[in-house]
Amino acid sequence: WTVFDYAACVVDALHALNIETTRLFGHSFGGRLSLILGADYPPIVDKIVLADAAGIRPPVALTVRARTAAYKSIRDGLNRIGLRGLSDRLRESYAARYGSADFNAAGGVMRETFVKVVNQDLRGWAARISAPTLLLWGDRDEDTPISAGREMERLIPNALAAGGRLHTGGNRIGNDGFFFQ
Repeated sequence: WTVFDYAACVVDALHALNIETTRLFGHSFGGRLSLILGADYPPIVDKIVLADAAGIRPPVALTVRARTAAYKSIRDGLNRIGLRGLSDRLRESYAARYGSADFNAAGGVMRETFVKVVNQDLRGWAARISAPTLLLWGDRDEDTPISAGREMERLIPNALAAGGRLHTGGNRIGNDGFFFQ
């Protein structure tokens, strides 16, 4: 499945439950779904809260891109010359050393799904959200860093970050009528 398949499943469930409009709270993967639902299904989505939401791919360092390209080239070369067992051992070793805990915990089809989901950058969807969107971010989150929250704040036309803008420490949500009416 892709993140778009999951979003379509949510829309199908809302229709089956006769829910015409909803408010979304998206954390991590739920943030990805909220970005797609807010952009592709605006009549359904009334308001959105994104908390440490995933969906913005961080830049990948040149050294990481080079290492990954070299690994894939060697792995594919081993497969082409019939050394699948060695290729599989290389894949396992590379994943153990460089893969995230979530990646390594997933197996088979779930690992394929995980890779599809985390490699999808949703900047274009964020920019199309029209629903009022509240952003909540922790400054110590390493999986969805505050830089991703700042990027969403920049991209989402009707976004409000807790405390007025995303920064480290001391965020609070004011009762200014923006979101809680």
